[in-house]
Amino acid sequence: MDFKIYKKRGAANYKERNILKQLEPALEKLAKEDPNFLSTFKSVESYEELQALHAQYCISDAEII
Repeated sequence: MDFKIYKKRGAANYKERNILKQLEPALEKLAKEDPNFLSTFKSVESYEELQALHAQYCISDAEII
């Protein structure tokens, strides 16, 4: 991947790494589908923003039966 998702000084901790593992494939898929996605994507700088980004792109709504 040629863009950075999370800008943080130092190494990412366990929770951040797990969220990034789930985000990377979803964002790569979006970048392949929409060529303008990379120009509009903004890297996040805090853990709260990372969680919001994960909720936006990785969590799907459950279907109630």
